[in-house]
Amino acid sequence: MLNDNQMNTFAYLRLIIKEELLAVRELLIEQRWLIILLVVLLGALIYYLNPFPPRSIAIAAGDQNGAYWKTAENFSRYFKDNGVDLELVEASGSIENAELLAKNDQNVRIAFLQGGSLDPKESSRFYSLGSIAHEPLWIFYRKNLPKHPSSFEDLSHLRVGVGPKLGGTQRLFHEVLQLNGIDSTKLPNLVLSSYPENLQAFLDGKLDALVKVAAYHDQAVQSLLRDSNTQLLSIPDASAYQKNLPYLTAQTIPINAIDIEKQLPSKPVSLISTTSTIIVDKTLHPDLQMLLLVASRDLQRSSPFLFFSKRGEFPAYVDPTVEASPTALHYYDYGVPPGMRYLPFWLAGFINRMWVLILSIIAFTYPLAKLNFKLREIRYQIKHRRLYEELLGTELFLCEKSPPASELNRIADRLRNLNREAINVRVPVGSEAEYFALLQAIELLRSKVRERLEAA
Repeated sequence: MLNDNQMNTFAYLRLIIKEELLAVRELLIEQRWLIILLVVLLGALIYYLNPFPPRSIAIAAGDQNGAYWKTAENFSRYFKDNGVDLELVEASGSIENAELLAKNDQNVRIAFLQGGSLDPKESSRFYSLGSIAHEPLWIFYRKNLPKHPSSFEDLSHLRVGVGPKLGGTQRLFHEVLQLNGIDSTKLPNLVLSSYPENLQAFLDGKLDALVKVAAYHDQAVQSLLRDSNTQLLSIPDASAYQKNLPYLTAQTIPINAIDIEKQLPSKPVSLISTTSTIIVDKTLHPDLQMLLLVASRDLQRSSPFLFFSKRGEFPAYVDPTVEASPTALHYYDYGVPPGMRYLPFWLAGFINRMWVLILSIIAFTYPLAKLNFKLREIRYQIKHRRLYEELLGTELFLCEKSPPASELNRIADRLRNLNREAINVRVPVGSEAEYFALLQAIELLRSKVRERLEAA
């Protein structure tokens, strides 16, 4: 049970809150144009800072049987856990991925790109978030060939499948052949077709060799590595290629590393490798870019497919052919924003984007909060300040001058009106003393005027 004192306290607090709300309403009405201007400016600032990312985007993920697609599926699940719908869009290869991104076709804002697939003019349209995996240049040939190829010169005389026209494999193969003094445009036996069609033609004996740039866990690569009718070409002087093309590195498959029981490979195999890179539209929301980087880190950390890379090696900005995103550079320099480690994605992103505004609002509202529910009293004092100023002016006038009776009567009438005006103003809780002090000051001055009139 509440005693009378507690009930009186609650009633008093309710009255204070009511008076404060009335004072706020009056302030809003009086300063409505200024408040409207501030709201418009705040809205414009929020729009400029763009704190809220879209909830649905698409990623160009290449062929459904390829490693890109499997990685994109993992990204999609990760995004869904964070409240974002990531749709997968199929494409014939790396270059078509980039074309879909450039056109923003089917809401594609993200794409996988094979390192070195684009020329500088094409790559300038995008940002890179960094590489997420090694992608070797796999060259398989049939074991029943009269002469096994041992160099790119030997390959130039064979029927070779190099993937689709809009895939990255044929472009990388073209550049590698150029380094060997071979013009691929003059080779009649290079077959441009989809990766599945190339694979089937190779298995049917219609192709002598098959070239594909893909991650180690690519389905076709895994199948061919274990096919007893095919052989993986070891590239001589693999280290020399990384000195000539900035997006290439030399890789080695140790003896028995593919299958210890079957002793595959029977001797070390040297390969040249590029990387798979995440590229994004330059207008993609920074929070989604950061989510991609965090997803890449977490998925690579827990991935069982780390044949060529070390755990924690990716994501990393190792392919300079596409400009790095400012968000990616911030991630590589400072890591994940602290908020994303403890808060939900949408809230962490909001705080990360709006912290300057939030701090500004706190800095502005903290002094106001120190007023401790005194807006009602401040506004009451503001209303009566004019009355006090008029009383002070009248007091000085009476002290310095000796006005005639007519002027004294005018002053008396004015003081009577001021007294009525003071009485008609609503007195908020806590301002009773100021109210009676004002009435006392008016009455004191009226007494002086009456004394002057009686003396006159």
